[in-house]
Amino acid sequence: MRYDLERWSGKDVELEIRTEASPNAAVAAEGALPPALALLGAPRITRRGPTRLPYSVLWIVVDSLRPDVIASFHDPNADAKKRAAKRPPGDTLLPSIPGLTPHLDALAKRGTVYRDAISAAPWTRPGTLAMLAGMHSKDLGLSPLPWIIPEPMLDAYYRSEPPLLALSMRRAGARTDAIVNNNFMLGYAAVGVDMGFERVDDFRYRTADTHEVTEAALATLRAHKDERFFYFVNYNSPHDPYDPPDECVARVPKPPLGPRDDSVARYMAEACKDDAAIGKLMAELDALGLREKTLVVVTADHGETLSQAHEFVAEGLDQVNTRFHHAFAMYEETTRIPILLSLPGVVPEGKAVDGRVSNLDLAPTVASVLHLDQDPRWQGIDLVALAKSGQRAPERPIVTLGRASAAIFWGKWRYALRENEARKVTLVHQEGATINVADELFDLDEDPGESKSLSGSPAHAATVADLRARLQLALAPKKAASTDDKAGAAPIVMVRFAGAGKVRRVFATIRVKGGKSLAFAPFGISKDAVKPGESLLTVDAVTAKETLVGLDLTVLPDLAPLEWTFTFDDKTLLDDMVFGGPLGVTVPGLSRGILDAGTRTFAAARAFPFVDPTIDDGVFVVRIGGDSGGPERVAGGAAAAEVQSALKQWGYAK
Repeated sequence: MRYDLERWSGKDVELEIRTEASPNAAVAAEGALPPALALLGAPRITRRGPTRLPYSVLWIVVDSLRPDVIASFHDPNADAKKRAAKRPPGDTLLPSIPGLTPHLDALAKRGTVYRDAISAAPWTRPGTLAMLAGMHSKDLGLSPLPWIIPEPMLDAYYRSEPPLLALSMRRAGARTDAIVNNNFMLGYAAVGVDMGFERVDDFRYRTADTHEVTEAALATLRAHKDERFFYFVNYNSPHDPYDPPDECVARVPKPPLGPRDDSVARYMAEACKDDAAIGKLMAELDALGLREKTLVVVTADHGETLSQAHEFVAEGLDQVNTRFHHAFAMYEETTRIPILLSLPGVVPEGKAVDGRVSNLDLAPTVASVLHLDQDPRWQGIDLVALAKSGQRAPERPIVTLGRASAAIFWGKWRYALRENEARKVTLVHQEGATINVADELFDLDEDPGESKSLSGSPAHAATVADLRARLQLALAPKKAASTDDKAGAAPIVMVRFAGAGKVRRVFATIRVKGGKSLAFAPFGISKDAVKPGESLLTVDAVTAKETLVGLDLTVLPDLAPLEWTFTFDDKTLLDDMVFGGPLGVTVPGLSRGILDAGTRTFAAARAFPFVDPTIDDGVFVVRIGGDSGGPERVAGGAAAAEVQSALKQWGYAK
């Protein structure tokens, strides 16, 4: 919960919390109301200080927008080469229609476009997370398969301490607002997670959201024009249903210059509607004098399957028809996205970059432009540096993860694997034939429309084996702590160091009493900074200015006492500098270790607390999973769910 106390700045403030029970008809009839309880846990009162950020960021996402809708993303030579291929692309390639998206085309002249960008996922939640966290969602604990997130996955996500760009910018003093139609960004929704923004305005208007989102974004820009900001503006079209304005429909020519299918034409007209909204945002930046100070990012979370040749029904996944849809199909038309960057004097103007890139590249790119620290877990490259180099994007595997399916792009190949529930499909335009498809291989040079899979060809067996191995390597789990560990598995003790925005030398000794087993995984520090023994390890590292660092410990047996000492800059830390549990509060005896049932109980948590390393100073410890060793297990059942919900609402469980 967040309250703005700015009008009382410099004055003494006395806070009084009152509770009021919600009326309940049955109880009220008996002349009583149910009891109510208010809790205030570890409050932090902060003010927005001066920022060192050189620029603001206006990040615009147009849901389901394919790059070939935008004329400035077309390369006439590349289009001609595709049409002259052994197997032409047919209706998988949209026609270039000058004047359909004039504002995006004008913005392209003032920036750089990346013509061959691939989303890390073909649907919204994992696609959005990838661009904001610089990592695949599965590496943050979230499988791209379920719509509704199981609680163990949700816990794993928050405990992974995702390297979200919004959090980095908040620490650097920027306002971070998300103005969206995207309930996957709502941490309290069963399908969503907190993506690090301090405020999310979500609009539920289906096709009317473009106007509402735009007006809210314009108002926010005007109200905070003198501040550094990171505004994430997310439109929900050209997502189904297609309901474009008549003037946009009129801009799409009839065949042969326009698409043959009326639904495809209406899809393209939807992009025209959002282009007009983007034009209003750009005009407002100019009117406020912010264009030279604002990095503009335009992209999409995924593409859209529009080709009749790619229409089939996924029998094991919601009976979904892949055409005019996404999430399941892994074709290029479903996963290719536009990426456009503009910042006068910083991003090259009027430039188009060839070669395959990923939306995983966006977080490290923005951080580089804003001179923010690069998180070591980010998996992408600096796209602005690439544009300035004048080179093609480097050849590297690009992986995209869908619902029960995964694909890898490597050179001229796209290879995809399907899990069991994704293999049974009904071919809509082949007399309803039902087949099983375990994998697919397409030669994108000879078959840019992906019309004939080569995965069963003996001549391509070696290519399939190579790409399958590359894909499986990318799919190998990067293990994060998870509450769905098997019964009896050891708990994880997460130890994190924060230096209040300073680089402090940290020295620690950690020992398992009784000579039991002690394993570790470094977090943000070099593995060489930890010197392990069988039951003893030492740590000699430094804190980071803007990110938490530390390590995860596993003790066997899980109730073995864990003893430690911590020093910052050669000063031994006592209980007032060692914090534990879900609220990150001082715990008597925790500076000496987790030695008994009492410290185990107080350190126990289902998620890591919110810790700001630019403000907080000390060591933060939580123990996730396992038994406390006391009379009952910690935080179980309905009470645990209620506490976890409250922690999220308070902003402690991120």
